[in-house]
Amino acid sequence: MGGSPTLRAGSDAILLPVRRAVDRAAFRRRLRGVASGRLEKQALQLGPAPDEALSLLTAECRPLLVGAPSLRRLTAALERSGELGSILDGLDSRDREVQLRSARLLGALRLEVAVPWLETLLANRHRRLRSAAARALGRISGVRAANALVRGLGWRRGSTARLAIELARASPDLYLEAGLADPRLRRIRASLALALGLRRRRSGLPALLALLESGNRTERVVSARAIGWLKADAAGAALVYALGDPDWQVRNAATKAIGPLTGVAESEISVGLMDRNARVRRTASDVIRLRWRLASQVPGGPRWR
Repeated sequence: MGGSPTLRAGSDAILLPVRRAVDRAAFRRRLRGVASGRLEKQALQLGPAPDEALSLLTAECRPLLVGAPSLRRLTAALERSGELGSILDGLDSRDREVQLRSARLLGALRLEVAVPWLETLLANRHRRLRSAAARALGRISGVRAANALVRGLGWRRGSTARLAIELARASPDLYLEAGLADPRLRRIRASLALALGLRRRRSGLPALLALLESGNRTERVVSARAIGWLKADAAGAALVYALGDPDWQVRNAATKAIGPLTGVAESEISVGLMDRNARVRRTASDVIRLRWRLASQVPGGPRWR
């Protein structure tokens, strides 16, 4: 009457993807109802498939702005159901994938209370987990998240590029400028300069110019590139002076930075064509060629035959 076990197992296997799709659609509708305020008082349970629910929740939260009402409603619904505590506990799980999912979701929720737990993951030996924690702190942003990223840079665990990128995202106005002037942060000044350049804020130009003049080789290289990203003609004289730096890496970075500056004559860049280092000569050639290409696109500009 009920059919053979083999047939029942086969039908269950066929219907399983359908049931999962129906569950996903139902959870997505519930998410959007809570976010819109229509189901504001409802507790949000992750259900029998928490992994899929966390992925859907992360995707729903990611585009929202910090402090958005939808984000506050979703966070409150998770707190009412007790799921928020489980997500925080996931950061301390032995399962690496659970830790990664928790870090991503907490970043998507912009949950500032999670900053101390995410900060500890910046010292983890697993690169993916360090990166996920840094991205989460970058999304949370604010002074607490920026302080956590600065401390993570001081620990020097693995590559610091991701931490610098997220610090650029998380930092409040004038935070990085103050950090470059802080003698306690001398060891990470290159990373602070990188973050300052990535923000594209010209308020950081004086601090970067000071670092270009008095920093060590790495700091001078990074500050030259950061100044180039700001595209400030006021920095032209300092970059031209850096073309005579004893380290070829600094000369190379200064040549790249001068490229977009219309206030610097091409004759200043042409000096690099006679540099003793082949990399600098090639960079100078590329910059001059790029300038000619851009100039030829301007009405009335020079034209190749």
